[in-house]
Amino acid sequence: MFVSDLVKWKRALNEIKFKHEELELVKELATGSASEFQLFLEEYCKNNGKNLSSLTPTQKLNKTKPKQGSENKQIGEGNTANENLGMVVAPQLGNKQQNAQPLEEHETKEKDEMKTIFTKLFRKLALNLHPDRIQGLSEQERSERIDLFKKAKLALDNEDYFLLIEMSDRFKIRNPKNYKQQTKWMKKKIKNLNVDISNEKRTYNFMFGNCDTTEEKERLAKNFMLQVFKINI
Repeated sequence: MFVSDLVKWKRALNEIKFKHEELELVKELATGSASEFQLFLEEYCKNNGKNLSSLTPTQKLNKTKPKQGSENKQIGEGNTANENLGMVVAPQLGNKQQNAQPLEEHETKEKDEMKTIFTKLFRKLALNLHPDRIQGLSEQERSERIDLFKKAKLALDNEDYFLLIEMSDRFKIRNPKNYKQQTKWMKKKIKNLNVDISNEKRTYNFMFGNCDTTEEKERLAKNFMLQVFKINI
């Protein structure tokens, strides 16, 4: 192993942690602004002689996925046609909509290899986290480790392998040493995270949360009505 491989791996690991956290924060802001955008849009439509709940989108719309576990109300909740419209992605002027790129054949093989490697790491972690393995701990410690076990399983399922690496450091479990392969995989994930962050920042919920003035909010609502319902207010 070359020292440069380890340095590149550490750099990629730090970057993917940062990007993952940024995406979660952006989603949190979008989710937190959803109800406020809903109320503002209803009032905006009412003031302009429109009933938001009776409107139907004119075409299939590109949306981001809502933050996991979110229970915030979205645009038109209760109306299936209008559900989650606050997560619609606004068009990007001069650019095509970005999407995560599908894996090529050789990348699929690498993906399977990474899954195998980190499944082994997950199993080592399970020896410290699985409910059947922690009977001798205090109730609080057992609760914490059960929670970590669930997070580890979710990280494996979502291919967020860096989270497994973090947990393995905590329990002094040796990490896989295929640094070059991991770095290449993380760079691919970082590109997709950048796409997700960019799209999330262009949702109406997120943009509404960044509006500072009523004028900005009204301009956003106007654009939303034109894009989603083809109504120019």
